[in-house]
Amino acid sequence: MGTEERLELIFDDIAPQGDALARHDGRVVFAAGGIPGERAVVVARRTRRGFYAGQVAELVDESPHRVQPRCGYFGSCSGCGWQHMAYPFQLELKRGMVLRQMAQRGAFDDPPVTHTLGCPQPWGYRNHARFTEDGSGRLGFVHKDSRQFVLVDECRIMHPWINDTLSSLQGRCGGANQVAMRYGVNTGDWLIQPRLEDIGIDTGQPFYTEALNGHRFRISSPSFFQVNTPQ
Repeated sequence: MGTEERLELIFDDIAPQGDALARHDGRVVFAAGGIPGERAVVVARRTRRGFYAGQVAELVDESPHRVQPRCGYFGSCSGCGWQHMAYPFQLELKRGMVLRQMAQRGAFDDPPVTHTLGCPQPWGYRNHARFTEDGSGRLGFVHKDSRQFVLVDECRIMHPWINDTLSSLQGRCGGANQVAMRYGVNTGDWLIQPRLEDIGIDTGQPFYTEALNGHRFRISSPSFFQVNTPQ
């Protein structure tokens, strides 16, 4: 791994993982916090694979699609990589990603990809959370690159029930390693794993139930279920 460099770049694309993409000396640069079309100063480090990875440190020419992130943990958490972009522009970028992948990997010429269907409520929708416990009972997230623990009081994309439960459990989950919370938006049923003793909340359920379109689903702890119930 090389030392960090400050690079002034123009972002011309978005990477499949969500980082803004630019090029420097013939090498690809991935930068968190950037938007295609922006000129920015990036603090980046060259990786063993030959590309650069970094973070926007200073904006030179700001995108008209840039907005103020709602979450105070944006960036340090690394969970929501696009909160600095207006939601309609996010939908355009997602459609562009599909078009490029179909052209590059499937050799489709002008594939008929319709506009991305947005979520009517892009905040407070997520019915499933998995928090990391820091060894002293506190719950939070771990940054995907630095692996640093980030203590959180709420997550703006989680259903209010999950944030209320997080508040009730905060500082009381010693030895759990991770705590998963899942909530049935249409049933009021829930699941918290693992079993936690002496906290005044029922935990350790093997499954919970959710209802959709006249059908009732029994969802076990390790099972996948769409995290955005209304969508």
